[in-house]
Amino acid sequence: MSEQSAVDRPKNGLGEERIIKDLMYCAGFLRNHTGGKGSQRRVLFFLREHGPMTQREILEEMGVRASSLSELLSKLEAKGYIKKEKSEADKRNYNVSITEDGIRALEEMHAKHQAAMSDLLSGLSPEERKQLAALLEKLHTLWSQRPDAPTFHHGHGPKCAHRK
Repeated sequence: MSEQSAVDRPKNGLGEERIIKDLMYCAGFLRNHTGGKGSQRRVLFFLREHGPMTQREILEEMGVRASSLSELLSKLEAKGYIKKEKSEADKRNYNVSITEDGIRALEEMHAKHQAAMSDLLSGLSPEERKQLAALLEKLHTLWSQRPDAPTFHHGHGPKCAHRK
C-alpha cells in the first residue's frame, strides 16, 4: 500500500467511509489492471456475438457517447480489427463488422483479461472468494433496486440517459 493511501485509509472500524473508500480504490485498481482497452474489447465482443450492425445500432445497444464510439471505431479500423462499409439502407450510416484479425485480437485480449483477473484474486482462498462474491452480489441486488440506479445493458456497463 502506498504511503499516501495508508494515511488516507482509516486504521480501524468498519465505518461506511472506510468501506466506500476501499470499494472506490478496488474499482479504480480493477479498471487499471484488467487488460486495458476495455472499450475496444467490448465493441469487438459485441460485434462477434451479434454480427454486423450499423454504428447507430452499436451506439444504442452499448450506451456510449457518439463521439466516443466514433473515435473507438476509427482506432479499431486502423488496426484492421473491424471494417466499416456505407449502409445501403441509409447512406449516412455505416455497417460495422469484425474481421478475422479482430477475432484473434479479441481472443488475445480475453486471455490477458482472464489472467489479470485470476492474478488479482490469487490472494483470496476459495472460501474468501465465495464470501466476497456473496457480499458483492448482495450489494449489486440492493443497489440495482434503487430508483437512481443506472440500468446495465448486456452485462457490460451502464446505459444511462445522460450517455445517449
